[in-house]
Amino acid sequence: MSIIFGIREVESRAVSEQELVDLAQATDRWALDGTFVRAQGRVGMGFRPYFTHERSLIDSQPIVDEPGNMVTLDGRFDNHAELCDLLGIGGFNLADSQIALAAFLRWGAACFSKFIGDWAIAIWSQKERALYLARDHAGVRSLYYEVRGHRILWATFLETLSNAASGDWLDRSYAARYISCLPVGASTPYRAIKAVPNAQFLRFSEADFSSDCHWKSTASRKILYRSDADYEDEFRHLFGRAVQRRLGGGERVLAELSGGLDSTSIVSMADSLKRTSCESAYQLIDTVSYFNDSEQSWNERPYVAITENRRGKTGHHVHLSEATSSFQMSGVPYPLPGATQTTLLREQLLADTIGGTAYRAVLSGIGGDEVLGGIPNISGGLSETLLEGNFRAFLRSAMAWSLNTRTPLIHTFGDVLQCLTTSSSAQGRSDRHDIPWLRACEHEEDRATSVRRSFRLQLSCQGLRAISNDCTLASVIESMPHTKHPFLFRREYRYPYLDRDLLDFLLNIPFEQLATPGRRRHLMRRALRTIVPEEILERRRKAYLIRSPLLSIQQAHEHVGSLFRSSRLADLGLLKRDEFLAAVDIVVKGADVQLWPHIIRTIEVELWLRATETFHGSSRFSVDLVASA
Repeated sequence: MSIIFGIREVESRAVSEQELVDLAQATDRWALDGTFVRAQGRVGMGFRPYFTHERSLIDSQPIVDEPGNMVTLDGRFDNHAELCDLLGIGGFNLADSQIALAAFLRWGAACFSKFIGDWAIAIWSQKERALYLARDHAGVRSLYYEVRGHRILWATFLETLSNAASGDWLDRSYAARYISCLPVGASTPYRAIKAVPNAQFLRFSEADFSSDCHWKSTASRKILYRSDADYEDEFRHLFGRAVQRRLGGGERVLAELSGGLDSTSIVSMADSLKRTSCESAYQLIDTVSYFNDSEQSWNERPYVAITENRRGKTGHHVHLSEATSSFQMSGVPYPLPGATQTTLLREQLLADTIGGTAYRAVLSGIGGDEVLGGIPNISGGLSETLLEGNFRAFLRSAMAWSLNTRTPLIHTFGDVLQCLTTSSSAQGRSDRHDIPWLRACEHEEDRATSVRRSFRLQLSCQGLRAISNDCTLASVIESMPHTKHPFLFRREYRYPYLDRDLLDFLLNIPFEQLATPGRRRHLMRRALRTIVPEEILERRRKAYLIRSPLLSIQQAHEHVGSLFRSSRLADLGLLKRDEFLAAVDIVVKGADVQLWPHIIRTIEVELWLRATETFHGSSRFSVDLVASA
């Protein structure tokens, strides 16, 4: 994950290279492969490469052509050969940033829809006198921006911009949504700093600002094949290509292996691809597995061992119980809430286990559960069948799902009706008001984290599918590990299940291909039966952490009480201190335990505010902000 950053000034002012160097200082610790800056008139861009694949070695940025167009790109184009053919330009030795500039000069903003891969890009169009910022379809690469009058700053690392935040800087709506476990969307904790939304491009000119989508999660029509075998063949082909694209050449790649179906399928497919290429066992991809002996219901060792024995290669094992949970400040500045002393200890534990910077890229199974029917959207699937006018199939499926889930048929009908008449579960209501200790937040946009959909749009198969897909992707994006901004080492995360070609297929095939009553992941299990070990393929579900979070709150009960006697959140008017401490007491006693995620997130925000104050000075918490609360 390379670092790109830049400045666009007002017409009357030029950017200096020293300004770009100063802007880059916040990310010095991660600039392992150099720093390169270019300034030309009112625009300047910087590039700090992080070489992770073979083609990244041929890139030299920022790129500036003779007319004055400028480009910086963080990422990888998986379809670089096809783009070169369409453009009629050079082949493998042409860097992706050069392809991006050529594509923009040929197609304008339409070029973004043609880029398949993981990428974030900044383009200055000299002819239009406009700046374009864009991210890939799934937001796999981060990109932030800040508008200061007519001056625009942007960067892939949040620290580049957040270190300069001052005064009334906190986005109160972000804090409220984070504590409520609601999607934060394009917002950040810093009021002036926003993220470029996934699958969108932003255009900044002197006169106006605009944004538009370059990819949508729903095709113009549902993808239909003749037989189940055809769906299986296509899935196997697309999934194999998604994994192959992320193996690449160049730096060593590490794959997470949790014992679940998603990560095991990635590792098994990677092995299949390697063996097809006649590569020996020692060249098979390395893996890392996490174990926690303090969590009695989370014993993944037998399932990890099944895969390791089959492939003849033992991976790295990280024992998380060695870094027990605690609610103490991390001691280092993290740009986002969520980090504690335990976070730093676990980062160091991982680094010690796998060898520091031995691996620059990690394959993650994030997204598989959501897009492959592991968490089936039963109401959405039944609603689609109903809107298609197939009433017999609707009744048959509704009865089958009701029996499988032990839900009264009338309740299943009610869920379908609600799905048809509300825009989405994440959008149609705000769970923030269910958190008793959270005060109302000014300027909050309660239902704005998802794209708003009209009732008319919903009452069509494609409209309903678009809403469901948008919500699915939103939940996946919120859980991506690369968005948490580690402090010690930053590795490039790659997500095979979020490959654009694979997503275009999975998000547009019939729901019943993905999940049927009593059979989650229906398509995946059928298609990978000769690739993935049967014991993993037929697992009911992987275990999840249940005991540890509650235990951590119970053990830190007195400390939490002491911490919130003088609370920054309360000072800012976001927290009702007595209600929060009462909720902690209730959870400690074992009642209303479903509040524990919100309690932990409240503690995380409190610690993060204190750490931010410690590292950047108390002046960042303005009296004006406290007064406005």
